[in-house]
Amino acid sequence: LRLLRTRVGGHDARQIAVARSYDGHDWEGLYPEPLGLACAGGACSFDYDAEEFIYDVWKVVVTPPVGTRHATAKLLTQATFGARKADVDEFDAAGGADPAAAGAFFDAHVAQPPQLLRTYLRKRQNPRMGPGMGGEAYEPCDIGARYHRNALTRAEMGQPLVVTADGEYYTLTVNGTLLTEVNASHWNNPPGTYEVCEVNGYEAVGGAVKIA
Repeated sequence: LRLLRTRVGGHDARQIAVARSYDGHDWEGLYPEPLGLACAGGACSFDYDAEEFIYDVWKVVVTPPVGTRHATAKLLTQATFGARKADVDEFDAAGGADPAAAGAFFDAHVAQPPQLLRTYLRKRQNPRMGPGMGGEAYEPCDIGARYHRNALTRAEMGQPLVVTADGEYYTLTVNGTLLTEVNASHWNNPPGTYEVCEVNGYEAVGGAVKIA
């Protein structure tokens, strides 16, 4: 990398780069004050006032750290989605400095099952079926069925909620299906039949439920 620099700012002059060239390629202007250059046939030129502006060429050389770990991290950064310390250790332990070992390392990783976003989300989400949604909902006893921790959902709104005393607990039932048991100390109403009027918010444990 080569930078063409000049000084701007009068008495408080500061040096800024106004053009650059990579690996001998044509020069190009650099913002915020790009220099207008005309390049043709591998040569570049520009007009300037020698009495007002002074330019110099600055060669930038970056020397990378010496060591196999740096080389490994660079390779994994270029060839994968990023290098973690564990990946660098695994690569070096597999003899990654040897081209054949490096090839075997990548072949082994390519052969692994793909880590798909859809699979990742399905293991961590429990969506509710609603109008306009595609697919099929699992039945409670189907393989792969999962359960919400909250007892009542908006699907129970408008349904009769039957509350029955059972020792130290009250059982809550909707349409003959037992939803949950509540400790008697947490239920302030007598047993009977109520209507689920509203299930507020995000249908989670501790969410507000209105009955009448």
